[in-house]
Amino acid sequence: MRIRLAWLAVLAVVGAIGGCGGDPQSARGSHRAPDDPPRLVILGVDGFDWNIVDPLVAAGRMPETEKLQAEGTRADLLTLVPLEKSPVIWTSIATGKLPEQQGRGFLIESGPDSAKAYTAWNRSTRAFWNVLSDLGWSVSVLGWLETWPAERVHGTIVSDYVQYDVAERAKRARFRHRTYPEELFPEIEPFVVYPKDVSDDDLAPFLTGTVTEESPDNLRFGIDDLRWIWSGDLTFTAIAEDFLQHRREDVMAIYLRGPDAVCHKFWGAREDLAAGRDNPMAQVFGETVDRYFEATDTLLGRILDKIDLTRTTLVLVSDHGFRGGRQALDGSPRLGVWMHRELGTVLVAGPAAAGSGLRVEGARVIDVLPTVLHVLGLPVAEDFDGEVARSLLGEEGGRDRVVRTVPTFETGEPPEVPRDTESPVDEQIRERLESLSYIE
Repeated sequence: MRIRLAWLAVLAVVGAIGGCGGDPQSARGSHRAPDDPPRLVILGVDGFDWNIVDPLVAAGRMPETEKLQAEGTRADLLTLVPLEKSPVIWTSIATGKLPEQQGRGFLIESGPDSAKAYTAWNRSTRAFWNVLSDLGWSVSVLGWLETWPAERVHGTIVSDYVQYDVAERAKRARFRHRTYPEELFPEIEPFVVYPKDVSDDDLAPFLTGTVTEESPDNLRFGIDDLRWIWSGDLTFTAIAEDFLQHRREDVMAIYLRGPDAVCHKFWGAREDLAAGRDNPMAQVFGETVDRYFEATDTLLGRILDKIDLTRTTLVLVSDHGFRGGRQALDGSPRLGVWMHRELGTVLVAGPAAAGSGLRVEGARVIDVLPTVLHVLGLPVAEDFDGEVARSLLGEEGGRDRVVRTVPTFETGEPPEVPRDTESPVDEQIRERLESLSYIE
């Protein structure tokens, strides 16, 4: 009874808030006409670092990002300290909570006989797609880390597992819940680009040299990783374009992994090229990081072409920046999280933004969800570790509006995560994480 009363209190607050203009119905997405655009789009780009982006923008190599900066308000975004792996940070972005409240910790759950990747099963707190669904808002989540198996939501989830191909028919039959609802998968599969679909010609723009079957292992493995990275970003960009044009839930979230993965894999080659160190990796992959950021700019342009920033608020966010590997006391390289810079990025454009071409301060990864909820006219939970980043917001975004609160959203039944499935791709994930130096 106590849990039910707490949840009724949450709903009562939401009903009393109204939206930015005070209309009670504007606090819900269900008032929208079917052809209305989304109220808000979260565009997550892992490892998108202003220190890399700004010189490329200045050189005219990222025109879409340059236009977005001119239209919005940007800031550095303080990541989790001490440094954490990307999936942990993205879970904090999705929940507004620090790792100790998430119920999870690392990338791989090790056992005596095997290693299993962390999944939605390991998250013990509600993410924004659960909160919005509970409040009657429709939501689409595309590619967000650790969203498999796809949870039941008021809308759709395309989990990060859709890019994994399973050849064996028996395993494929058991590999369920890559999307919610389940019947969505055949609809989005034509947009899925598997690594085998990416040709050498597709990868040539990222390279400054040639890799053949006779090339050293590190070069051939680099091509293999790049093929996997690019296929994932192509997949979720294509799905995002289709959803933005045809589905239009109240809130959409899109995640692109590529810049982070490319930096982890090829940052050393970039540094070697800059320092004049002549080696095969630098000869082939020395410009791959910068060229991949250019390609990401093109993908952002494709997505932005489907968003009307006069009607939809865009929140572009990354979890951390990059600074290259550090050294341990014995001089050996420290990779993984030690390659991360403590500052990620955030940019708000559209109706909620503080202004055009502005740079402000004072935002953390745990502030993203409270800020998003406040922009939508919804309450912020008192048990969030983050708070509303008012410096990013203008009048329409609620800069001067009182932040309404509820004690918690962790009420009622926990999120419904399917259990009638198994993952046949844990070994693929482990090998990929090792190859990209996420784990050792």
